[in-house]
Amino acid sequence: MIEPLILRESGSVTRQVFETACREAGFDPAPFIVAGSNEAVSEAIAAGIGVGPIFDGTLRQHDTVRLMPFGTTPATCGVYVVMAKEARGLPAIEAFMEIVLA
Repeated sequence: MIEPLILRESGSVTRQVFETACREAGFDPAPFIVAGSNEAVSEAIAAGIGVGPIFDGTLRQHDTVRLMPFGTTPATCGVYVVMAKEARGLPAIEAFMEIVLA
């Protein structure tokens, strides 16, 4: 059985990584739905519309969704904390960074 493929929009890191892995496997993915966010992808999958790639850690808890490993994630795909330069040094930001870096 072939499941409809749900992908992020062109240019998203998730889609780029997935398409690279597919090309390396000799497969050209054709999306059934193009979603604008990881949340939209996961909600469409949870609704039973199809399957799609999502990075580990970005999927909210869904009883109807199962994560299955696919290929490897390049070392260049990371999770980053982004803030305004002026925010560095504020007590709340410093406390947050201590938690993140622990």
